Formats: sequence, C-alpha cells, structure tokens
Amino acid sequence: MPTLTENAPNLALALAVKHISKEPMLADAEALITGRPHLWLGWETATPTARGQVIQLIKWRPYDLNFSGNFIGQASKLLTSSKGAFRIAEGVTQPGLPFGPAIRERDFYCLKPGFDLDGLIEELLAAVKQPPTASSTQAFPPTGALKLREQTSDGYRTFVIPEELRPRLDNPDAKLELHDAPHQPLFRWDWHVLHDLATRLDEQAADQSLGLHASHRTSLANIVPENGFMEAASGVFYRVNAPTGSGKSVGVKLMAITSALEGHRVVIAVPTLTDVRNTVEELKREAAVVGPNLQIAPLHSQRKIAQAGAHYISKGRDDHPYEYRCLLDYCATDDSTSVADDEPCFNLHITGVKEGEENVKRLRVCPLIGQCGKRTMLEQALSADIVVVNHHALISSTTRIPIAGDGASTRSILELLLRSSPLFLIDEIDGLLQSAIDTSKFELPLSNHHEHSSLAELYLEVFGKDSIPDLDDSVLFRVQRACPAVIMNTTRLLRLARNEKHLPWPNRETVWERADDLMISEGLAVPVESLDAVCGFNEDPIPEHLHDLQALLRTFSRNNPQPGPEEVSLGIKLALNELGTTKKLGKHLSEDQAGRLKAALILRASLHYIEESLRTLYADIPALVRAKVLSALKVQQDLAGSAPFSPTPLGPLQRVVYGFKRKRTGRGMWSLQVVAMCGDPHRTLQFLPNLTSQIFANVDRTFIGFSATAFFPGASSFDLKAKTLVDVPDAKGNIVFEDVPVSVHVSGSDLDNRLENVRALGQEIWPWLDAKLEALRLDDTTKERARLLLVTGSDAEAEELASTLYEVSGGSKRIGWFRGGKKADRQDRLPREQRMTYDDLANFAAGPGAQMELLDSSIYPMARGHNMVTDQGKSALGGVVVCVRPMPSSDQPSNNLAHLCYIVGDQLLPNVSPGLALMEERALANKTLNGIRTSPPYFSRQPKAIRHFTIMNVLVTLTQLVGRARRGGTPVTCYLADAAFFDNRTTWAQLLAGTIKTLEDAGQWPEFSRHHAGLVEAMQLYIEKSENDSGRRYHDEPSAED
Repeated sequence: MPTLTENAPNLALALAVKHISKEPMLADAEALITGRPHLWLGWETATPTARGQVIQLIKWRPYDLNFSGNFIGQASKLLTSSKGAFRIAEGVTQPGLPFGPAIRERDFYCLKPGFDLDGLIEELLAAVKQPPTASSTQAFPPTGALKLREQTSDGYRTFVIPEELRPRLDNPDAKLELHDAPHQPLFRWDWHVLHDLATRLDEQAADQSLGLHASHRTSLANIVPENGFMEAASGVFYRVNAPTGSGKSVGVKLMAITSALEGHRVVIAVPTLTDVRNTVEELKREAAVVGPNLQIAPLHSQRKIAQAGAHYISKGRDDHPYEYRCLLDYCATDDSTSVADDEPCFNLHITGVKEGEENVKRLRVCPLIGQCGKRTMLEQALSADIVVVNHHALISSTTRIPIAGDGASTRSILELLLRSSPLFLIDEIDGLLQSAIDTSKFELPLSNHHEHSSLAELYLEVFGKDSIPDLDDSVLFRVQRACPAVIMNTTRLLRLARNEKHLPWPNRETVWERADDLMISEGLAVPVESLDAVCGFNEDPIPEHLHDLQALLRTFSRNNPQPGPEEVSLGIKLALNELGTTKKLGKHLSEDQAGRLKAALILRASLHYIEESLRTLYADIPALVRAKVLSALKVQQDLAGSAPFSPTPLGPLQRVVYGFKRKRTGRGMWSLQVVAMCGDPHRTLQFLPNLTSQIFANVDRTFIGFSATAFFPGASSFDLKAKTLVDVPDAKGNIVFEDVPVSVHVSGSDLDNRLENVRALGQEIWPWLDAKLEALRLDDTTKERARLLLVTGSDAEAEELASTLYEVSGGSKRIGWFRGGKKADRQDRLPREQRMTYDDLANFAAGPGAQMELLDSSIYPMARGHNMVTDQGKSALGGVVVCVRPMPSSDQPSNNLAHLCYIVGDQLLPNVSPGLALMEERALANKTLNGIRTSPPYFSRQPKAIRHFTIMNVLVTLTQLVGRARRGGTPVTCYLADAAFFDNRTTWAQLLAGTIKTLEDAGQWPEFSRHHAGLVEAMQLYIEKSENDSGRRYHDEPSAED
C-alpha cells in the first residue's frame, strides 16, 4: 500500500497537470507541495475546487517533502515507475545516473495515456487525508492506589494517589469541547453604533470606581470618520494605519465589543503577556458597563501560567483563570514540589506489576488536569466571547491538553482560534511580524555530551541498529552518519579554537561557511567557484600547486586518528607559507593576514561538514518521529525552535540556512551553537486569513492589523503588505531630533569595550542631564513631566549607564533602571527600589517609575513598551535620550531573513509557470543572502539595499520610541547622545538624506511623508541644522573603511 510520502508527491504531480499545464515542469508541482501557490499566476482566479485541492495537498503533505531534494527524489521514482501514472515528456533526455535522481526540477512530464486524471486526483486526495490516530488512553488499575512516575534529569519523582482519592480523578477520555465558528464573509462597523458605545463608556468615566477613561469618543473620531463605516471581508489581511497616540488600541476594543455583542467570537492579539493582562482588565471594565454578559478571557503559553497568575495571587484576587498549584505535588513520596511552569503534566508514567515484573506505561496527561489552572485557562479562552492572546502564542504556541476531535496529541493555539473565531484584531501588527521573524530562527548547542545535546542522545539510541520498524533503511543510515559527523567536527573545531595560534576566531557575531570566500579567493588566486574543489568537496580540477592544501582540508571530512587537528592546522600554515615563498598566492600576505586566511579555510571546511550533516538531520528527523524513535522528537523540537506555523515552512530560500556562534561557557571554555533560519515571516502573516485559515478551519477568516508603522516602505522587519482599511495621516510637528555634544562613541565599539564606553558616556553626559532636568522643572509647560527616558543597546548597557549616573550624581537623583524579567536581578550598585522590570511601567502614574527623574532601559523593548502617561493621559516624559546609534549587526540571522524575504516579496511576480517563479525566487533569495554574508560585518560594507533597509528599521524603532513621549499630543525632543550619530565619516544627517533620496527615487516619498509627517519634518529639520557636508551621500558612495 503506498505511503503518504509516495501519495503526496503523486498528488502534486497530478494537480500540476490538471490546473497548470498538460506538460508542466516538475518544479510546478514542487511549488504547490512546498506551500508557494501564490507564485502561480492563476492562483487568485482559480476555481474553489482547484484551490481546495491544492490546500488539501499542503495540509496533509509530510514535512520532509518541503525539501527540494526529497520531493525530486520521490517524484523521480514515480516518473520512472512502469506502474506510475506519469512519465517524462517526449524529447526530454534522461542522464541515467546510477545513483540519485536522474530527473531535475526543470524537466517536463505528462500523464500516461489511459489514466483518468480526475479519478486519480480524487483517489489520492482520499489517500493523503490521514488524520492523526488517537493515542490509546491508559486505563487505571481497577483497585488500589495509583503509582505515577516522572522522569527527571537526575532520576525519578514518584507520586502515589491513594485509593480513596480515585473519585477525584478525571476520566482518561475526558476532552475539552471546541465549537467551530461558522464562516462570516463580511464584518461591518457603523460609526453610529461605535459612537453610542463610546458615549456610554465616556459618560460612566466620572465614576472613578469603574476605572474607565473618558477619551473613547476622541479616539473613535481619530479612527472612523463621523457618519462613516468600516467593512472588512474574510480572506483578506487589512491594515489600519494611524499615528502613535491616535487611539488605535481604544478602537480595537470598541470594535471587539461591538462584534461580540452581535454574537461573534473575537480574538484580540497584543504584543506581550502584560498587554494581555491589561487588555483583559480594560475590556472587563468596559464590558461591565455596555455588555455585562460578555465573557473576556486571556490566552497564552501554558509555560507562562505561573508568571501570569503571580500578579493576581500577590494582590489576593480570585477573578482570574489561574487556580495555580500542582495538585500532584501533594502526592509526591519525597515531599518535593514542582518547578513553576515545569510541572509533570505530560511527562508521567503509570507503574504496576504484571506477571511478577514492574510494568511502566506512559500517560498522555496527568489524571488531575481537569482541576488544574492550565486546563482552566484554555477552557475559559475557548468559550469566551473575546479572547486576548499575545503575539508569540498566537503564531507559535501549542497545547497538549486533550481536545475533542481527531486524535492529535498536540494542537497549535492558532488552529484552535482559527476554528473557533471568525474575527482577529491584531494590535501592533508590525510587532506580530517581528515576532514571526524572531521565531523563524533558532539556536541549538552542539556538544558531544549527551546531557547537553539532544543529537548525542539520538546517536546513542540509533547507533548499532540494523533497522527500525516503519523507517526506510536509507534514512536510518543517513542519521547514523550525520549525528557523529556533527559531534566529531564540533569537538575538533572547538579544540582548535581554544588556541588563537591554531584558530583565531573571526570578529563577527555569526560565522558563516562561505562568509570569507572573497578573501580566500583573492589569497589563493582562484575563482570563488573553485573553492569547493580546493576544500575537497568535489572532484573539479584545481591548480597542481594547491593539491597539498586540498589534501589537508579533506581531513576534516574524515574521522582518522592521525593527523590530529593541531597537526592539520600547522600543515595548512606551512602550505600557505610555501605558496607565498613560491609566489603562488594572489598577493603578499603579512603574518596576520596569513593567519586569517588559514582560519577562514579551516572554518569553511569544518562548518561545511557540520552544516551538511545538520541539513540531513533536519530533513530526515520527521521520518524518525513518525517511526516512534523517542529521542528524535527532542531533536526535532530543538531543530525547529518555536517556529510559527506556516504553509511555507522553508520560505524563498527553500532550505534551512545555518550560521555558527562561539559562546563562552566558563573560564577558557567555549561551546559552539548553530544558528538556523528558514521560512517566510511576511508571507506567513499574509496567509493567515486565507490559506492558513482554510487549512485549519476550511473557511476564510477576517484579519485586521493596527499600527503606526506597519506601512513603512523599506523597513524589512516591519513593513507588511496588506489592504488599507483605515488611513489616518500624521500631523506635522511635535517631534524634534537634537544632538547632544558628547565625544564618546558607543555604536561601533568592540563588544569587549562596549560597557567601558557606556560608563565613559555616563560620566560625560551627567552635567548635561542635570541641567536639562532643571530646565524642565523651571518651565511651566514641562514641570509636570520633568523626567527623561534614556535608552541603550541592551539591558547590560542600561544597567551600566544607570549605575554610573547614580554614582556620578552621588545618589542625588532618582534613577530607575528597567530590565527584562527573565533573569534574576543580581545588580548591587543601585538601590533596590531603583531596580525595576518593564512590567513595573504598566500603570505608570501609580507605579514606582513615576517617582524617578531618569528612566533607563534598552531601546528595543522600550520602543514598544508601556505608555508612560500622567493621570490626565498626557505624556509623563520631558524628552528621550538615545545613548546608542541603534544600528544592528549586519550578520544577525533574523535581520538577514527579514531582508531577503522582503526583497523577494517586493520584486518577484507570479508566473504562468509557478516552477519558473520558484527557481527565480530561490536565486534572488540566495543572491541577497550571499551578498550580506560575503560582505564584511560592517554597515558601510553591506549592499546598498541592505543599508537602506537597516536605516528604515532604525527609523521605525525611533518612531515607536518617541511615541512613548507623544501621548496626548505632547511635543517631544529626541536627543541623540552617541558621538557615532554626528562624529563619523558618514553622519546620521547624511544617512537620513540618503534615505530620503532612495524613497524619492522609488516614488514612495509622498505617501511616506503623509503617513509619517511628524517624523519627516523632524528628519528634514535635523538635516538642515547639521553642520556636516550634506553634498556627499552615503548611499551613493560607501566608505571603503571599516
């Protein structure tokens, strides 16, 4: 009987013949099965039947068939089979290779005569639909106490549930009910209805016990024109463009309540857990006035329940879904307690005795889950009229709590919400895009210690096995080869890197296999195309004088005991010296240059084999998971990270791209971490209302995103292509950029010297800060907000700056340091009351931040942080001081992925042949990526388009940051307090001028100026005030210096 791995490619071949061409390319079928149907020119106009067939293919295809090699391999077997329905088209030659697929994705194929295409498609559609089978529930022994066991890293925890407590246990088959919402083709919001709602809320604001504000009508007037209406159809992603401070969040809640009162279940997505709590609280207060019967509930990752519940428990409140305690702890035989948010809910085994021997079987879920806060939260969220979820949970979180339906043991939160709700309102939609980008890359530690590496665990499990049931022997062999290859090459590389003499590690955040190809090519005087042969990756001819070097580099592909890594390193050094002596190098190399060339060659060879093995594992691990290899599931989770669900998991690159970081783990100790990225975050969001909704709910859903910066052409990490529902232009004024005369450069300094420079900046800027605070206090218009927000590049830099300012001021100023709450606070240079987390800013006027004169934090979380306003809704800030030019490293994987997906989405058009578009897309994505990776990791040396994207992303961050101080129409000055802004070969003013020129050349400047009038005026005034030469434009003349 054909397997899913055979049926899915067969269906893809059939659908391409049916809908694209009678003789399509193999790549046409590949475009359909890999989730890129938008590349087909006929996709938008295809019949519902045709679209439904393609959607079913994408829904049920095995994950490993997203990889081109796997798909081409399976399709080749079908096209060359005498019993298959398809064959290679006439006139196409087949090379007849003895190994591997003889067929390429550019080859054409057709249906064999005598086959019924429609009948074949119908048959294959039925065959690929393989809903997960329900895992068998473990029946409890009929009598006696229940003995449960949790496996931990250092042994077992044992729980004994007495027999008298059996009536309290859940039925093993008990599941949560999920009610599918019907299709709602159109939503309409009438101004009169919204205005009536806003009026009722504003009129009740006088009663302070209700906790309402009185600006609902003002906010509504900013978003919806008087006597107007809004209409949004399902299947389309809409965008509401409105400036910071215009009342978008108020509009979201008004629209949600209106729709909920009409009987529609609504999902609101907000950036953070704190935003979830605050939005739920505000909605409950508003619903108490206009819709007392409305149920409002939060939803987020189950691993955040203890954190979320701590807020309510600390205040003695019980109006929340977090009845949080692990009931099983009371049954622990050693009186131990579970770590919060790491309870044994889904890691339990039931033990007993069978035929005189201990019998251990896995439980799907804890028998007390029905009384647990984890189930309570999900149950309330699935039945609420309005559910509020954070961005990360919406696109990436899963639950293992049993849900009625098919037998899936794990479900995504996205599936549950798409099935149960027709309307999604996304606050800060560009923040959701940023979350999708961040979760499309992951880091995995590579180690030969099985307690630190899931790969080592997998190797121990599969080593020595000749076969595994339900697993192809070729897959087993590839995994058995790949695991030790990763471990061996990692160990060898770290051994060399311990000694700078053998391997000086490159001065960049992320190391890529081919990052130094240009340097190697120039040093060895060979074309870049020949470097694979020089390293021994293929048998292409190379100059004879490089044969000895090639032989040394080839040792990295083997596991021979001799020569050792240090001997190979020394051999490469001697070989390069010999080439230099005989004038066979491309140019004369100094000792330092020769050392860097040697390091580049070693890294290129070693990382190639690590990456090759990781790519094999990434493609083959799903097959091991389906074959029930236990350790394979952990490897799969590590290799996938928390990637968002996407119909196109590999994106335009159509592969996983790996980079590597060396991280210090102790004194003289280092670890190697692989940094991988894949996917298409932009397309993942654009697919949500249509393709993804059809996959999960069989209908389209309505998505509306709200943001001040989701329309920001060129900002690759924030600009999301969507249909405009509401467009509110910005007003000029209220923003000013101003340089602070400092001499310290923070941006661009070495990581080792960064904190020292921040300390020097704090010492230099203190007199200016003291004078500025005094001036704010003496001015009647600013005395109520005589407070400055200072931002740096990280929590560590913010801590250093705050501590320095506190010490320099002699403790005379109240300086608040705000940080993330993930790590424990071990700071001791600031008083305890001046060390806070971002959550302490949630209710600023009543919180500890209001007592501070200087607020200090990292720029990125603060840019999208809480509003710092007074009780009157006005900004509580007298200005924002940017203490670092926020230029991210050009080799950050998440930035690279955002850049290339943005370029592909902007430049590539659909084609009659989606296969041609697929190959063009892949070529463009790889060209963009290679342009970034092979350039030095300095902003000035990056490709022109990438520099423009980087500047636009920085402008988004600054726009959001000054938005913290624009609340209530308050004017704000953004002070630039890093010498890198103005004391540089290319100044910030010149960068801004070049950015304006780029937008003008692209025809985007007029619309950009209308949407961001405040920012645009501030940019233009800053450029005019700059004393630097504005005639030289950075975008046209990049510096040759680093």
